[in-house]
Amino acid sequence: METALILYTQADNTPYLVDLYENENISLNYSFNDIKDLVPRGNYSRTFRIPFTETNAKIFGFIQENTFQFSGFNPKRKINASITVDTIPIIEGYVQFKAAYTTNGSVTDLEIVFFGNVVDFFKTIGDADFKNYIGAELQIDYDVILTYDNLATLNASNEVYLGFVDRGQNWVGEINEIGTRSIYSTNQSIVPAIGELTPMVSARYIFDKIFSLSGFQFNDTDSSTLVEQLDKMWIPWSGEAGYIQTVGNPETAKFKLEGGVDGDTITSADFSAITLDNGSTIYGAPLSAITEIFDYGNNVTGNQYTAPISARYILQANCVAEIDTSLPASSVGLYVGLVRTYGGQKQLYPYTGQFPFYDAISGSYSLNTPKIQSAYSSWSPTTIADNYIPEGAIVEPYIFAYNSSILSWGGTITLRNDAGGSFNTLFKSNSITKPYFGNSIDWNANAPIMKCNEFISSLFKMFNLVVIADDVNPKLLSFIPIQE
Repeated sequence: METALILYTQADNTPYLVDLYENENISLNYSFNDIKDLVPRGNYSRTFRIPFTETNAKIFGFIQENTFQFSGFNPKRKINASITVDTIPIIEGYVQFKAAYTTNGSVTDLEIVFFGNVVDFFKTIGDADFKNYIGAELQIDYDVILTYDNLATLNASNEVYLGFVDRGQNWVGEINEIGTRSIYSTNQSIVPAIGELTPMVSARYIFDKIFSLSGFQFNDTDSSTLVEQLDKMWIPWSGEAGYIQTVGNPETAKFKLEGGVDGDTITSADFSAITLDNGSTIYGAPLSAITEIFDYGNNVTGNQYTAPISARYILQANCVAEIDTSLPASSVGLYVGLVRTYGGQKQLYPYTGQFPFYDAISGSYSLNTPKIQSAYSSWSPTTIADNYIPEGAIVEPYIFAYNSSILSWGGTITLRNDAGGSFNTLFKSNSITKPYFGNSIDWNANAPIMKCNEFISSLFKMFNLVVIADDVNPKLLSFIPIQE
């Protein structure tokens, strides 16, 4: 490999190949391979004593070769310079004129010092990794709810893509063999869930984000070979999980309210009509505030629970209560139920329970005697339609009746903490399971384990690249493949 020193005239920035003594060797203080990894090495400087030839004299503006005079050259100003390896600029910098040496009255040698600016590409990047840097950028640029409805939008972005990568699912095409799953199946137990696809991120997107972090600029035009390859490459954005992880922690969604209502009362005045999403009407009264035992995500206000994530919840409400007056008729019952409000619509979960105030055998009401009842969003985790709650939905326990005569009843309901010490008034959820859909993609959690500098270094090795700084703007870098 041939190493050379090139200087640019002060007047018009004309490049000249400096004449060196025949035995002069430019040592770069690092091997040729080192220019391919962009690892910081500090500044580079080198003093040269060069012969006073016609070419070198032109660089410094000497009027004639054997006369120590300057023509428009200012020795106090820097001269732009570069060191090349096989004609490729490796270090950009400047040269400072130091001295001229004479023999028998004639100039024979010039002393100059080269100061090089070694590219310090990773100084700002440091140990930034995909998870904390690229993942954070993706969370801003593509904060998208994971649903099939959003799939086309993501895949049309040319920066992120959800596709098939076999992570133990044994995907197949139209042939559906035992132990495999056909991507064309219409069977819900076989068809791919949206969360079973694998996110891909464009290598160009990652590359550009790293450049933005580094403080440098990328010269697309002069790096066309690399650009072409980056546009074709996709990085699987997947960690150890076998599915797409989404934002939200089920543990912080758990809560429990229990007790603290003993002696609180509800009268007919507390009941009001509630129109449900199916068009029917119930007449409900909210319970007084139950004591908070734990609420890890601060999702409860009063007795209203706001779902922080879209998930499958098992919600349970127990109520201990007594009445002091018979209900209007034996056909009028009081129930405990969970009412969900979402998108302006109200829904009553079907797992409701009626208080056993009326004894059908005796034909009379049991007054001033605590009775217990429960309600659930779903007791079985397999009942998906009954226990899926979207993010932002509000659920609250109610005592309610189906008959409007409760509005003029005139009696009083008294809440109790327990019945014999074993059954408290409560509202809770201890079982929350995130499905493969319904929440924002968590780009941080899905990130592969890799540092940004490892990604750039892998490109250097893959395509045998060298980095070249622009003559005018040293922050503008070109990545060019080289043949050794």
